[in-house]
Amino acid sequence: MFGRLKDWRRVATRYDRAPIVFVSATALAAIVICWLSVLSLVISFLYVTNLVATSIFSSF
Repeated sequence: MFGRLKDWRRVATRYDRAPIVFVSATALAAIVICWLSVLSLVISFLYVTNLVATSIFSSF
């Protein structure tokens, strides 16, 4: 997670002077990273289940 946070330029270079703004930007980046990882898991799960369903029904 911390390595992915460093990919965000704003967090890596710490443009913000106020600590609360920096923490807010870090929290927002963490939420987006977490959401994208969950979304990719859901999409891959749906893709795999679709492949399994089509292979089961194609045998009939």
